Amino acid sequence: MPVKKLQTQQTGVLVIDAQHKELQIRIEKLLAAKDRTTLALCVMALYQCFREHIAYEERLMRKLKYPAMKAHIDQHQGLISRLNAVVRRVSTEPIEKAELDSFIADLTQNHVGTYDSQFGAFAKLQESSPN
Repeated sequence: MPVKKLQTQQTGVLVIDAQHKELQIRIEKLLAAKDRTTLALCVMALYQCFREHIAYEERLMRKLKYPAMKAHIDQHQGLISRLNAVVRRVSTEPIEKAELDSFIADLTQNHVGTYDSQFGAFAKLQESSPN
């Protein structure tokens, strides 16, 4: 399954869009890793980048009182659990390509393409509406 480019999925929230671009760079480096050491470093870099991204998103969701915040945070937790499992294993055992592909597809297509896009639309609406 081809990896959907995060840069093309603009939410309209500049910080989140910049974070998506950085996540895309980390994903591309991960997919290009040729040895276990590089793979482990790339997984850790993706993990750190994703944690920073979700921390920012969750702060903004709370600030804006996003009505779908619980479902969005639950999705974050599911992705983090999956990524944690990869992080724990990456330096000691082979990681199946299918497992990485599935995680990346879920992150890029389901999470960013659906959850983040919906939140972005909400955030833009809040930004444009008078208080």
